Amino acid sequence: MFHGGTNFGFTSGANTHGTTADKSGYQPQLTSYDFSAPLDEAGDPTEKYHAIKQTLKNANFPTGSTPKVAPKGNYGTVNMLPVVSLFDSVAQRLKPVLNDVPLCFEDMDINHGLVLYETNLPLITGLTKLPLVIKSLSDRAIIFLNNVKLGIMSRSHSNTTMELSVIGSNQKLSILVENQGRINDKRFLVDRKGILSNVTLGEYTLGPWVMTGYPLNETTWLETQNIQPNVKPPAFYRGVFVVPQDNKHTKPLDTFLDTSGWTKGVAFINGINIGRYWPAVGPQITLYVPAPYLVPGLNTIVMVELEGASEDFTVKLVDKPRLDW
Repeated sequence: MFHGGTNFGFTSGANTHGTTADKSGYQPQLTSYDFSAPLDEAGDPTEKYHAIKQTLKNANFPTGSTPKVAPKGNYGTVNMLPVVSLFDSVAQRLKPVLNDVPLCFEDMDINHGLVLYETNLPLITGLTKLPLVIKSLSDRAIIFLNNVKLGIMSRSHSNTTMELSVIGSNQKLSILVENQGRINDKRFLVDRKGILSNVTLGEYTLGPWVMTGYPLNETTWLETQNIQPNVKPPAFYRGVFVVPQDNKHTKPLDTFLDTSGWTKGVAFINGINIGRYWPAVGPQITLYVPAPYLVPGLNTIVMVELEGASEDFTVKLVDKPRLDW
């Protein structure tokens, strides 16, 4: 890897130690592709670059000129305001699909993003604890009961069962499934995403299902939405920042979105998907934002936070990347 670039949008893939029959060992890749490369995400030379150049020079090979380090922008702290919950009908950009059994992303013509699977639980008398089982899942699911988060199931950790405390009627089960990236191996060309089996609760097979896709391919619709202070993840957050333009600053500079304190989601700059973030797991904390994605004056950040916003609801635009290898 000579140039450690980045994967904009959802183009970062995944590795696996499993087989097509055994789905364990799934490892989603970072948005960044800067695996200690001679040139970093912004195309700037690193210590490794200079070491390689010196080695070539010592061996009497021609080395040529060294790329200049481009200036970076430190655009400060941005307040992120909650706009709308994913559970809100306003956030549904696609018509929900109704089916007796869960459908995979591909059967709903959804390539990336999220699908929300919802069903009503059967009437159960008294407080009962039952195992909720999703035998086949790709890739990661957040489980909610009446919009309250209960836990997570993950293909990476091969956990397909969790205990649910069920009481009475009118219990709505919601399962938000994320496509975390497609495996970079031709053996997995038919690796489907979503819930790929029946979902059972004890002896009950659950259904029918209402399924809503969130391809997360555009964010302009958020411009007309008012702020909702009490919204909690999973939700859309929006903030604005200024790129100055004067004699000192004639054009925007490359910068990095620091997602410290947030949990997991997707970030957009001026409507452009700059990739997934997951600082709660790491090692990547910042997302690279190239200068051409910015404009002089007001710029917009949108974050789709799935689990937990930062305590102060802020992000920073900094002049240095942070990859905690």
